[in-house]
Amino acid sequence: AEFPLEPQLSKVLLSAPKYGVVNEILTIVACLNSPNVFLRPKDKQAEASDAQAKFVSQDGDHLTLMNAFFEYKRRNQDVDWCFKNYLNHRHLKSAFDVRDQLKTIIENYKLVKDEIPLKTNSTAIKKCLLTGYFTQVALLQKNNVYLTAKDSQVVVIHPSSVLAYRPEYVLYHELVLTKKNYMRTVIDVKSAWLFEIAPTYFRPETIKNIETRKALALAEK
Repeated sequence: AEFPLEPQLSKVLLSAPKYGVVNEILTIVACLNSPNVFLRPKDKQAEASDAQAKFVSQDGDHLTLMNAFFEYKRRNQDVDWCFKNYLNHRHLKSAFDVRDQLKTIIENYKLVKDEIPLKTNSTAIKKCLLTGYFTQVALLQKNNVYLTAKDSQVVVIHPSSVLAYRPEYVLYHELVLTKKNYMRTVIDVKSAWLFEIAPTYFRPETIKNIETRKALALAEK
């Protein structure tokens, strides 16, 4: 209750010590709780993509945000560097301030050392995110569309996502409802993790869609 966050993000932060990724999750949560840090001017889409390519993680959008933030921190919040790399300095500064605020709270519980990790454990980060967002998982169907696990909504990965392929299972941060239901800020997850982290929620007998139910039944085994 002390965290100024939505409950899902608070859950993720509280799970971080278990997975040994407190600093990474602290950063990702701060970025998710701030406006989008990436600039995409309509007349400079290609330049922005080229500049931002260095931050892209093949593990998905959450880790890409983390990479951009860590580099911003290493550059001592350099405004010119942000401009050259099509990053919004004001939004990054907001994430920086949010991170400091959250860090102060969790330091009271002796959960964190403020260090930039030398090597990223992407599996641990994604499992930790799943502890808060297991209700926001979608499965790729045989007809090549995604359905949300429980309510079988048809959803699409947002064009801004860095994912260069279509994983069988994805976790999304939010749905953007326009002409399509777009999943924004997406990572791939493994089916085995669903039953490791939220076995009751993903019990096949509770799933309405037949194809999803069969896929989860196989994964449960």
